[in-house]
Amino acid sequence: LAERLYGGLNEVFARHGVVARVQGLGARFGIYFGVTTPVRNYRDAVRHHREQMLGFVASAIRHGVYFHDYGGAACHHGFCAAMTLADVDETLNRLDGAVRELR
Repeated sequence: LAERLYGGLNEVFARHGVVARVQGLGARFGIYFGVTTPVRNYRDAVRHHREQMLGFVASAIRHGVYFHDYGGAACHHGFCAAMTLADVDETLNRLDGAVRELR
C-alpha cells in the first residue's frame, strides 16, 4: 500500500509539474513541496514551501481527501490498515484533481 501510495503521489506531482517529494516509512509519510533531495532531518524538512503545502491541503479536502495541517509546517501524515489498494487508487485519482488546481 505504501509503495503504491507514495509512488503514485510522486507520479501525480511530476505529471502536473509540481516539485514535491513524498518520503515515508511504512504507513507514515511526509510531503515536502519544493524539495527534491532526501529529507534526513528537521533542517531538510523546513526547506519545504509552506504556502504550497497549505494550498495542497485545502485542495485535497475539496476533493474529499483529508490531510491534517499544522499551519503549513512540515509534518507527517499516515494511512490506516483498513485501506485497500482500491482505496489507494481512489485517493490518487482524487489527488490528481487536487494537484491540478495547484498550477
